[in-house]
Amino acid sequence: MVLPNPCPLESGPYRITARYGPVGTAHVGNENRVVVSFSQIFHLEQVEFCVYRITAPGGGSVEDRDTNVVVLKGVAEPQLWFIESPYDRLRNFTIRQERTDLVWTDPGGLPGPEHQLHLTIYDPNYDQQRFSIERVPDDVWENICKRK
Repeated sequence: MVLPNPCPLESGPYRITARYGPVGTAHVGNENRVVVSFSQIFHLEQVEFCVYRITAPGGGSVEDRDTNVVVLKGVAEPQLWFIESPYDRLRNFTIRQERTDLVWTDPGGLPGPEHQLHLTIYDPNYDQQRFSIERVPDDVWENICKRK
């Protein structure tokens, strides 16, 4: 029996969707946070097996700041994220901060800027820690970057 590849994502642009809606970014206070609000395209750069740098439109890297998932520009060593799909390839990706047991978690609620993703300890039974990650054509990312 051949097991599915737990890390099927190649480098490129992707749309990420949480249980309660699409993932994007929004300004909250003086930070640009990752929220469940409206769909944005993120660029995943594979640096090792299942390990990625995640970049938001406009060039900022996705980082951990006090267990909030934020976008920061000018980071010398961007945060690395371990992304795998232990169950299937479409709907059940976990996005874990490399070398920790903290994963992206959708706290639930209505989509909007206040619906911010947080990092919490991984629980395999918690659906709000699973995300859909779908590849989009490269030219979509290129067009977004040209507008920024």
